[in-house]
Amino acid sequence: LPEKSLRLARLERAATVDEKIYLMMQEKYEETRITEVGQLGQVRIIDTAQAPKEPVKPRKKLYLVLGALIGFGLGLGLTFLFEYIDNSVRSIEDVEHIGLTVLGSIPVIKEDEALKRLKVLPGMNGNLDTLESKKMAARLITHFAPKSPISEAYRTFRTNLQYTKLDRELKAILVTSPGPGEGKSTSVSNLAITMAQMGSKVLLIDSDLRRPVLHTIFKVDRRIGLSNILVGKVSVSEAVQKTEIDNLYVLPCGTLPPNPSELLASSAMTRALEEMKDLFDIILFDSPPIIAVTDAAVLCPRLDGVILVLKSGQTDRDAAFRAYTLLKNVNARLLGSLLNGVQIESMYGSYYYYYHYYYYGKGDGKKSKTRRSRHSSTNAA
Repeated sequence: LPEKSLRLARLERAATVDEKIYLMMQEKYEETRITEVGQLGQVRIIDTAQAPKEPVKPRKKLYLVLGALIGFGLGLGLTFLFEYIDNSVRSIEDVEHIGLTVLGSIPVIKEDEALKRLKVLPGMNGNLDTLESKKMAARLITHFAPKSPISEAYRTFRTNLQYTKLDRELKAILVTSPGPGEGKSTSVSNLAITMAQMGSKVLLIDSDLRRPVLHTIFKVDRRIGLSNILVGKVSVSEAVQKTEIDNLYVLPCGTLPPNPSELLASSAMTRALEEMKDLFDIILFDSPPIIAVTDAAVLCPRLDGVILVLKSGQTDRDAAFRAYTLLKNVNARLLGSLLNGVQIESMYGSYYYYYHYYYYGKGDGKKSKTRRSRHSSTNAA
């Protein structure tokens, strides 16, 4: 019994404490409500809150602007990086820095544009029925598209070359390049055409006795040519072939010999060259690359001059300087260089480009007054 009484007393005391705590909490709750009601009496609702129409994040406009700036900066940085690591010859200044005189710069020949020009020019010679023949004709742009900017560039090159005649007559000229695929065969072919158009009797010789190409460009038989003359099989007059272009003759390579350098360095080459000079006004040699083989090096000391063809964006500066050094070592008379494959916009500007492609647009000899007045106002501005 005493234990139960003691337990009852404890429970009653705990109940009393809990009751007091409850009453105290209830009192605090009521006080808090009274305080809250008193504060709400001083608050006014000015405007009802509305949900935003656009999300707060992400901030698209800001991110677009930042992305454009970062992309522009990254692209500009990559451009400068590629320009820094690019060691190719690109401009006339790059060529002159090597020590070479630039006689001319030729725009890049875009095949699709050249083919379009072939369709509109009147009085074209040759058979241009097949696509292959049209592609080959596009390389002879001075003949099939004489009013194009590229043809004008070749005529400028021809004029500059003629003014290099200082101490002796330029009758036999060799055209070479540091490496393959730099446009020397196309360049020497168009140079020969521009000289023939002036009335000079021109002989174009394919002295590349390893990988000849002129017979393909001019569609002549290469089985009898220079090599056959040098071994005494035929004479010069028997091997030379007339082309469809007035005043232009081609001497193909002939049978491919096992010893090209020895043939070109022989006394037979000297005798053949003297005979050619008696028959023709201008003799142009298309030779192999000077760095790859020695054919050009053994031939150029016998000639009146050498032209080094460089291709913009392809010819390495070290290779160009190496070719320049090789020509100097063999006492070649280096007339200058031809920068090939230049972007036309950087050469002439938009005026020259549009003048030739639109002012002489259809090649019918009638100039457009509208186009002329437009360019006149542009030039005056």
